[in-house]
Amino acid sequence: MKKEVASARLFLFLAIFSIIAMLLVPEFVGSGTKRTELSPRMWPYFSLGLLLLFSAGGFFVFVRKHSLSYGQILDQSFWRNHLKQIFVMGFVIVYILSMEYLGYIVSSFIALTALFYIFGSRQRHVFNLLLSAGFVLATYYLFVEIFKVSLPLFALI
Repeated sequence: MKKEVASARLFLFLAIFSIIAMLLVPEFVGSGTKRTELSPRMWPYFSLGLLLLFSAGGFFVFVRKHSLSYGQILDQSFWRNHLKQIFVMGFVIVYILSMEYLGYIVSSFIALTALFYIFGSRQRHVFNLLLSAGFVLATYYLFVEIFKVSLPLFALI
């Protein structure tokens, strides 16, 4: 029964992921074109729509086939035991959205420092700050100077 519940949770997760990803698509491909227009910008919506359709359909069929209750799937102890992972997923979404306003350097520095703290590196604050700054600056240099990829800048610049 645990395997069936885990599979149902996976279907549910994929459905929720596809909805959240659809909301984030304009951040990556831009919102300048209409969704009804046939262009390369509509393919992320199309593929995420298919993911939502098949994962939601799979979820309901799987729940019905194995006679699972929603109480088993939404068991609070499971979610309580995985609270850190759920928080990090939400944190990554906020990080992606904040990059437009704070820019790559500021948002990545804050996110990396916060992730160090979340995952237990609490003794060496100065080292964590230096490591975050070094990593962010190194990746910024790598993408901007070597790969020639423009990264978001601070909104006030």
